Amino acid sequence: MGGNRTRRMTSRSDLLRLCAGAILLVGLSAAAFVYATTPNAPAEGVGYVTEGGASFEILPTDSRSYQRNLEFYGGKSAVLMVGLRQWWAGLWQGSSLALIIACSAALAALGCLYAAREDISEQPPKDPASGKGS
Repeated sequence: MGGNRTRRMTSRSDLLRLCAGAILLVGLSAAAFVYATTPNAPAEGVGYVTEGGASFEILPTDSRSYQRNLEFYGGKSAVLMVGLRQWWAGLWQGSSLALIIACSAALAALGCLYAAREDISEQPPKDPASGKGS
């Protein structure tokens, strides 16, 4: 009744394109889910400062006494490493995490598409007379 309506995967490049689409769909869906469901970070500040109509939280690690003690006991490298650690920890929370998931999915999908393109360019050309590859 009408024959076989399913399309058969004929080459590895078709499979790579399908994987790229699936990776992009799942990755962007996961990023949207994380972005929509992540609550705002709880207040950890010891106070607030207002500049230009916007309020900013003052964290305990932003105080001068903390910075001075950290530099006194650990040196400039300790101050740098604590700042780097706080930045790194902030990447894996909330909307930053959603952005990382979306960008990773897009890069993985682009990698699959690039591999599919390279797979097509490496296939031997078909001989028009025989209909077979050389």
